[in-house]
Amino acid sequence: MITGIQPRDVPVAVLYNLDPDWTAGEQTEVEQMSEHMAQALAAEGHAVCTVSLSDQHLTAALAELEPSAQVVFNWCESYPCVPHSEPLVARDLENAGFVYTGAPASAIAIAQDKAETRELLSRHGILTPEGRIFRRAVADGW
Repeated sequence: MITGIQPRDVPVAVLYNLDPDWTAGEQTEVEQMSEHMAQALAAEGHAVCTVSLSDQHLTAALAELEPSAQVVFNWCESYPCVPHSEPLVARDLENAGFVYTGAPASAIAIAQDKAETRELLSRHGILTPEGRIFRRAVADGW
């Protein structure tokens, strides 16, 4: 954990994914937006680096970074070419000891499961609209 310094003195690593299945234009757009975010953070006084992830080897991509010395600005939506891997990125950041922006892995995993989310909200007295889970693409009777 980073302690004893001002927030703007905390180094930031902007982490983003580059999926090889994306078009060249999509990859360029993500790189530009990530660089734009890095520049904005630098303008606020942060030391900033960018880290792109084009495979599932998060630990290797972050190998040169010290978990206790910086915050990861997590713009990595998922592991490239791994469907529904959003919570895995957060889990791996947690396991590596990084402080990062965004929801914890457990919250992301629950949010991906509508039935579990509805049940959790219901247990806590939070009303949700009526819904129905479909196991097939055809929505009979809806």
